[in-house]
Amino acid sequence: MPTLLKFVDGPYAGSYLLSYDPDHAAGRGLVQATSDPQRAQQFPSIIEAFREWKRPSSVQPLRRDGKPNRPMTAWSVTHEEYP
Repeated sequence: MPTLLKFVDGPYAGSYLLSYDPDHAAGRGLVQATSDPQRAQQFPSIIEAFREWKRPSSVQPLRRDGKPNRPMTAWSVTHEEYP
């Protein structure tokens, strides 16, 4: 059964991931969300969904503090099975 990523907090709380580009804006990232689960990005498994959430920028792989630059991890997410 396909899995969706649903935002728990932040500006997208209650919405689903539509698209994610961690390289946008020199590695600051771009997240687009939707309230419609039918339009949301689908993943084959929970593991793949959370890999996307943690995907780092390839143009700016590290933050100033030396930790991985994973723009979407600024917000908490959960998974939801898509019927």
